Order: sequence, then structure tokens, then C-alpha cells
Amino acid sequence: MKIEAVLFDLDDTLLGNRMESFLPSYFPLLSAYLKDFISPDVLIQELMIGTQAMIQNVVGDRTNSDIFWDVFCRRTGLDRQQFEPKVTRFYREEFGLLRGLTQTKPAARKILEYCFHQQLKVVIATNPVFPMSAIQQRLSWAGIPVDIYDYSIVTAYENMHSSKPHVAYYEEILDIIDVPPFKSVMVGDNWENDMVPAATLGLRTYWITNDQQVDPEKISLVGEHGTLDTLLDLLSSGWLEN
Repeated sequence: MKIEAVLFDLDDTLLGNRMESFLPSYFPLLSAYLKDFISPDVLIQELMIGTQAMIQNVVGDRTNSDIFWDVFCRRTGLDRQQFEPKVTRFYREEFGLLRGLTQTKPAARKILEYCFHQQLKVVIATNPVFPMSAIQQRLSWAGIPVDIYDYSIVTAYENMHSSKPHVAYYEEILDIIDVPPFKSVMVGDNWENDMVPAATLGLRTYWITNDQQVDPEKISLVGEHGTLDTLLDLLSSGWLEN
């Protein structure tokens, strides 16, 4: 069955970005920018609680953004209409300072070029717990910006009603792009967030393991695994046609 859509995780898949290194720099930068409005300790604590609320959310009437701001503002007493624009300015003015923590992967652009040349629907299926601005900037850092590539959807907290690791997140994407699971592929590095729910729904999977030693039992549950360069070789050899 010919594949019609490829879903890509972003961080540590198309972009070298270890969250273990990124977040310890991101939080202080954001806290410093907003310190006149909320103390750093309270901000980080409430960010984590709001993010957890998004992760626990399953498809409903409210976007992840609405879930986050409802929880955040209720707990802090801040007004969303006044505070959200300040956060928006942070992403516009300061977020780019974190670019140096990430690494471009040359194979990423080649893989996307191949997918678009094959007229596949391409989705950036990053966990939608960040604003679109933050995700679009990271796509630019990866060398695959939205002003060059016509993605079917880039998932962000403004446009999704669920998140990883819920199967509902993948169901929502496939419903939006109108492609069934068995005609779709998920490419990602995270076992629990990317591989398990996608495989459960019936997508073909490619696990970015970078040739590290991994559990053989897990390998048996995914379609293929390896590096991004290995994926490029697979695509060039017609993997999606098989």
C-alpha cells in the first residue's frame, strides 16, 4: 500500500535539540524576561503544571492553548488578555537566543525534499505544548522553515486538542490531513511519545535511534530504526513503496 503521508517529530529528529539541555536555558531566559510580572520560581512551577494539564488533555472542545491558559491564569491570578501578549513578545524578541543550543541535521532537508517531490503530505508532529512561533523558529533553525516548505500541518498548542503520547493526538492529525493510518508513517526519536501510540494506531514507524544499543524487543515492534541518514537511504531505495 503506497504511503501518502509522513509525520515527523522535530526535536532530536529533524533538529538536534536535547530537551535535557534546552529547557535549563529556556526557563531562565523566559523567567528573566517576565520577572517584573511574576517571580521566576512561581513561573516555572506554574508552567510545568500548565504543561502537564495539556499533556493530560484528550481531544475535546478546547485547544491545548486554552487548557494551558485556563490552568495558568486560575492558579496565578494573572489575566490572559494582559499576560499572553508579553509571552508572545518573548518568543519574538528572545527565544532566538537559544538557537545555539541546537544543531542542524543536513539529512533533514534532503528527506523533506524527497517527500515533497513524491507529493506526500508532510506533517511536523512535534508535541504541541509550545506556541506556533516557537515551533516555526525551531523549524528555521533546522533549515526547513515554513516559508519554504508547504507542510500539511505543523502541530502547536494553538491548533491541537491533544498531545503526545495520546493516540488521540495522531488520530486528530490524520483526520485533519484525511489520510488513514495504514497509509502513513511516523518518524521520531521518542519511544513512548512517537513509536508506541503511532504503532498502536496502525501507522508504519521509523525510530530514530542513532544506532545506539536498544532493546531487541522494542526493535521488533517498529518498522525500521537507525539514523536520519539511514532513513534517507531507505527512502531513496523505495521503502515507502513496499
